[in-house]
Amino acid sequence: MSNPTNWPDDRIRPVNNWLLAGRILIFLLSIVYFLLGAMTLLVIRLFSVKFYLRFMSYWVFLGTRVLMLALNAKITLENGENIPRGQPFVVIGNHTSYLDIPVVASQIPVLFVAKQDVKQWPLIGWAGYLAGTIFVDRDTGGKSGKYARVMRTILGFGTNINFFPEGTTTGGNDLLRFRSALFAAAAEAGVPVLPVGISYYNIGGMVTDEISRDLVMWYKDDPFGGHFLTLLRLPSIGVRLKIGTASTVSLESDTLGNRQRVAGVYRDQVA
Repeated sequence: MSNPTNWPDDRIRPVNNWLLAGRILIFLLSIVYFLLGAMTLLVIRLFSVKFYLRFMSYWVFLGTRVLMLALNAKITLENGENIPRGQPFVVIGNHTSYLDIPVVASQIPVLFVAKQDVKQWPLIGWAGYLAGTIFVDRDTGGKSGKYARVMRTILGFGTNINFFPEGTTTGGNDLLRFRSALFAAAAEAGVPVLPVGISYYNIGGMVTDEISRDLVMWYKDDPFGGHFLTLLRLPSIGVRLKIGTASTVSLESDTLGNRQRVAGVYRDQVA
């Protein structure tokens, strides 16, 4: 079978159209799955937001595991024993692709912090909202006390939160400086921060290089739809999650300098 027109890497043979159609169907069904779970519990949310958010983090956990199976994404969890037990925590990590979100969620039950414009995406934005995602305005970031208060409330309910401190996706060669404002919420909540390094080490059975990485990593101006369709055609994806050491954020005072110092410490663990 010849590769599709404009296929970006001839070394990797894409899946056939039948399997592609199956993956598209599973993706659409996963959106329906998330929506049904959220809508079913809307009434419960009126009486117990705590139960609703805890349930949604595990609902997303199960749904994303099915999605990873459909994509033939083989996830290796290193140092999984470092994941805190019996208490809520904040997960942070490097950010190279939209795939980072379901990869993390399939291994650790979490709710997400996402940029505001994701809320406007058809279906995905609505599903994210119903699933308890915290949408942050890129212009103000976590500096608005509103976001920190929401994070503290969710953590107080015993639900884990994940955010990507770089604030955008990159090509993976270098980490951007971590945005520091949201670390203050973790400090005020008194919960551990768990650093996670995400790497796509194998794509289509080949060791990832400068060419094949762009089949998974989404950091340029490529249209989302076209890139996602390419990703769905990949025969397999190898992902490594390297779990760092969880620790409680210590801020002598909530100043920009102290937050940046703390963010730098966690950045070194993710690198």
